[in-house]
Amino acid sequence: MLLSRIFIYTWLCYLLAFPPQAPKTVKAEEAKAAIGRIVTVCGVVAGVYEPRRSKRNPTILNFDYPYPRNEFAAVIWKKDRPRFGDVKSLEGKQTCVTGEVYLYRSRANVRLSEAS
Repeated sequence: MLLSRIFIYTWLCYLLAFPPQAPKTVKAEEAKAAIGRIVTVCGVVAGVYEPRRSKRNPTILNFDYPYPRNEFAAVIWKKDRPRFGDVKSLEGKQTCVTGEVYLYRSRANVRLSEAS
């Protein structure tokens, strides 16, 4: 009983000293500088591409400029696609996505698995 109280008190002190922080927000053109970090990337969805020849059938949201001029893209894999509504409706709209930025073919990308 005493140990559980000590644990709870210690955990509360830790949370007060080091509160969880929201991911940093960056523009789509700045995403390349955030590779390996979890950030929120914001920009205008310039195009939604759904290649049908790919084995995993990704849905790709190109930000700020259409492919191949875009510097950032958000990728939704086929298995995660049912969690998203009509992503085509995002074209031309300011959109923010959060995830770990990785580099693929010299472009910054984020894999999306949840619509929230």
